Parts: sequence; structure tokens; C-alpha cells
Amino acid sequence: MGYEARSGIYMRIFKKIAILTYDLHIQQTSTHRYLSFLETLIEAGYEVELIGVDFPFLPNPINNVKKEEIIEHLRPYVKTLKPSYLNFIQKLLIYADAHHFPYQIKKILLAAHIIFYRVDQWTISRREFENRSFKPDLIISGGSGGIIKSAFSWAKKTNAKLFLDYRDPWTYGYNLLETSQKISYFKKIFTRNQEKRYLKFAEKVITVSETLKSFFPSPYKEKINIIENGSNFSEVKETKKERSVFSIVYIGTLYNDQLIDESFFFALKQFVNKNNLSAQKIKLCFVGSTQNQKLGSVIEKHGLTDFTEIAARKGTSELLYYLLEASLFLHLRYGKRSGIITSKQADYLYFNKPILLPNSDHGDIADSINSYKAGYVCNGRIEVIEEVLDREYHRFLDDQKLLKASTPREELSRKVISKKLLDMIS
Repeated sequence: MGYEARSGIYMRIFKKIAILTYDLHIQQTSTHRYLSFLETLIEAGYEVELIGVDFPFLPNPINNVKKEEIIEHLRPYVKTLKPSYLNFIQKLLIYADAHHFPYQIKKILLAAHIIFYRVDQWTISRREFENRSFKPDLIISGGSGGIIKSAFSWAKKTNAKLFLDYRDPWTYGYNLLETSQKISYFKKIFTRNQEKRYLKFAEKVITVSETLKSFFPSPYKEKINIIENGSNFSEVKETKKERSVFSIVYIGTLYNDQLIDESFFFALKQFVNKNNLSAQKIKLCFVGSTQNQKLGSVIEKHGLTDFTEIAARKGTSELLYYLLEASLFLHLRYGKRSGIITSKQADYLYFNKPILLPNSDHGDIADSINSYKAGYVCNGRIEVIEEVLDREYHRFLDDQKLLKASTPREELSRKVISKKLLDMIS
């Protein structure tokens, strides 16, 4: 892997590879993605460093999630970079955090950063790389526009090749979650030219889906490769045991845009009343959604408080309990966006339980459920959702299972999916 033929002798193109991202110790999708990249590259014999920039200010409150330890055998390859050279607005953000300023004030500072620096606040000075002993031949960026800019600066300084990894769009594609159309338009005005510059320079670009790839202009599409989101689990053995509670489980961050449509909650309440179910018979679990301020009021509005657990983000081992106990997985569409496909979907598919999408996104989530024959894509009609709940509840009582998805679960694991990175390097 990573070799080039010259006069019959194979020469390695890249010897040293760096992956640059941020907040590596936080239990989130990006952490698992880049750890899987790291492990794959190590096993292929490359010299690798995964560098997590430890910014001294806090993210959006909705993303303040649980810390998680790095896997023991990967720790020697994971480095932390604490920025020493902060710009004026980054220093103001630190001050705002220290004095507990409302997030609305911080949003003004974030907007100011985009205006003055043409990129988000997750960027670091080129000087941070001057004294690093590790000199990469290839740099893979992982994160927001600020990290892309930082990786670009480092690549220019060291004459390294650059791969840009997009898990979410920057200025090409749907609006980011919790971001209004006005803010997205504002970002495009001030940062689109920067993004074009980095895309032009990059050797290759990575996205998580064909949909995300389709958003990019034609000149860049030839260099775009797909490395999908995968499941964080592998080799899980489910033991058969009696289950007395019909458990509906949603995992991961929940955004306000997902609570605009309340058809699921209307249907669930009718289903509970119709079957005269108590909290000993049914449970609705939102695992990782404690930061959402709207969820509690929606649950209370529909009289579901007694049946609902809203838990903090869990580590992999703790989350496993909920995934194994689930009778039905819940997916909620992301407002009007149709191009989002998260690692949550891969986890749901991996555990081979029925997935319920109460109102179709008419896009990647619905397509995934349908193609794998993995559950139900509904049209937002309360009676249709209630019918699905009733059907799956009686299957639960009869101890039946949904037919297995059409793709073996091992193909959904990050470990397998990340091997696509080796094909890009070779």
C-alpha cells in the first residue's frame, strides 16, 4: 500500500502521515473516525501521528459531551497540541467562557471571527508547527473549515500532500444543524473563496456519501473519494434473554430541527393509551440528548414523562447496554435536510433491530433503511406511525425479530470502511 512503480522497483510515496483534528478525547463521531484511520494506517506500516488540537474555549453547549479514554494501544500515536498563538477573537472567546457569557454573545464573536479571519474559530497559527519534530509527507485534515485551513498551512510549510476530509459541508451543501439559512449565506460570502483555494490545493478530498460529493463543483469531483460513516462497534455477541420492556432507543445528539415535526410523539402517546401500557411495559430512551433544552418540554407536552429516559452521552461500553436492549431504533429527520447520513445509522444497522423514521427525509436516511430492508420509513401520518409501533410491539411480545439486513454487519464497521483510505494512498 502506498507504493509507486519505478523501473521495476516499488517506491513508497508516503512514509509519514499526520491526521489533524480537534477535541480528540470527546465521545463523538469524529473521534472514532480518526482513531479508525489511525489504526488502519499503523497496521499498514506507516509512521503516523494523530494530532488533536486542544482549544482553550468551549464548543456549542449542545456538543459539550462526555470525555472518553483513547484505546491503550493507540495512545503512543495520539498527540495533543495546545495552541500558544491565539488571535484576538479567540482570546475574547476564552474570556467569555471564563466569565460565563451567554452563548448568544459568543455567537457574535464567532461571526466576527469569520468576518476578520475568513474561517471559523477552530484554526491555529502556522507557527504552531514550526518546532514539531514529526515532518509528514501527507496531512489529512479532520474537522471544520478552521482545521482545513490549519492543515493547508502546515502542508504548504512542509511541502506535504493534503487530503481534506469532509464529514459535513463547509460552504457547499446543506446548512449545518442548528445553523439558519441567513448564517449559512453569511458564511458562504466570507469563506467560499478560502474553501476553493484549499480544494484546489488538495491532492484528494474525502466525503461520507455520494450526496455530499454531489454538492461540490465539477472541477473538484475527480479528486473526491467516499469513506462512509461506520459503526463504532465490532464483534459484539448478543446473548438471547427475556426482555419484559418494549424499548425504543435514540442515540446521539438531538437537535432542535429534529423536533419540529412531533408526529412520532403524537403517535406514541396514542399507542400507549390504546394498549394501556405502563412504564413497566414500554420505555423511550434518548441517550446523549441531555443538552437539548427543547426535548423535555416536548416529552412533557405529550404526557410521556413517565416512560422516557433522557441520558447523557455514554462511552462505547455503556452505550452497548442500550443498543442490545432496544426493541426498536428511532431516527428523526434533520428538518428539511435530505443529505445527512450519520454514524448513528451504521450503529442501528449493525445491531439489526428495526429502525423507525417517522417522517421521511426523502434522502440518505430513508434510502439506507429501504436498501437494507431495515425498518420503516413513514410519511408523518400519525396513524401510520402508530400502526408500525403496534406491529413491532406484538412482534416483541411474540419474541420475533426483523429479517436481517442485506449487508453483513462486519461491512458496517469503521475498521473495515477505513481500509478505503489505503486505496486512496496507494
